[in-house]
Amino acid sequence: MPVKVGKLEIIGALLIVALFCGDLITTHIVLSGGGAELNPFTRPLWEAGILSVLLRETPLYAVLILGTVIISDRIRRISKENVRLSQARYFVWAAVLSMFAFPPIHNLCVILL
Repeated sequence: MPVKVGKLEIIGALLIVALFCGDLITTHIVLSGGGAELNPFTRPLWEAGILSVLLRETPLYAVLILGTVIISDRIRRISKENVRLSQARYFVWAAVLSMFAFPPIHNLCVILL
């Protein structure tokens, strides 16, 4: 059964990509200013350079976007039979986007404060 990609999925995926780019840019600024990477899993990648971060994290973000799109599509299909689930897709995207929004927001606070 093919996955249907609607406006919600496209906007959500683009927002995740924008947050990922924002995280990369703001982390680079923080590290250039003498800050430290707090994530122990990405610290060695940043020490090796931004290309290492891109090569390692881009596939991870792609899998997470794909997984969220699939879950959103499955909820859409189920919600046709169960009206109570009709808005659940928005909650899934809100949870995922808030998780990806935290690093760039934290970095901006470090930069600005």
